[in-house]
Amino acid sequence: MNTAQLSEILTAHLELSISPVAVSLQPTHNLELDKYRPDKPLRSYCHGIMTAAHGQTLYLLEKDIICKSGAATLGFSSYSEEMLSGSKHYNAGVFGSIQAAKNAVAGAYKLEDGSTSAIFLRPLSQADNNYQVILIPANAEQIMFILVADKYDTGGRTEISMATGFQGVCGDVTAYSIQTGKVNFSVTGFGDRLRCGLDPELMVVSIPAGRASIIGKNLEAMSSKMMATYKKARDAKKEKR
Repeated sequence: MNTAQLSEILTAHLELSISPVAVSLQPTHNLELDKYRPDKPLRSYCHGIMTAAHGQTLYLLEKDIICKSGAATLGFSSYSEEMLSGSKHYNAGVFGSIQAAKNAVAGAYKLEDGSTSAIFLRPLSQADNNYQVILIPANAEQIMFILVADKYDTGGRTEISMATGFQGVCGDVTAYSIQTGKVNFSVTGFGDRLRCGLDPELMVVSIPAGRASIIGKNLEAMSSKMMATYKKARDAKKEKR
């Protein structure tokens, strides 16, 4: 299943209003892609995800991301002493103590220091197959469909890993899914939502590249079964309101 087909399936069956985003973390800087760099630095990586979800292709170097803790989480660099101290997040009121903030940093999923030189973000429909994870700003219903599709063949429990209020997009649904190969979602954090303009009802769900075609195929299969029954009942309920 190519990316255009997968994007069409995800968009149709999940009823998405914005595009799934293909994320490619690259170990070397490709000068030919510099034409996609932003005119000015973005507030954060999650700001870049939302920008790509609305149709724009982006190529980001570390200098193009103002949120340095997010850039470090994605493997551009190591955490600074200030980040590790927890003082920034404690002073911002995200955590109730310095120790709580330090624990959040220490427990976050993080890609290897120096493993990333650039990040290529594209609407999935415009991407090739060289990506590690698909990110989708989605509501609870859409995430439900993805989680069911992920377990459609095997059943079993889905364990979600989430650091609420901290590193939601860079850690929870990018680094975690790349490292584990598992679907995940995050309610994200204060900073994520403020920087990228994520609507209150939306979260962000991740589909690792290795699960993407399987989930797409399973959504197709589900669309004529329980998903169709569910949507028919849902829409009928809406019409009665």
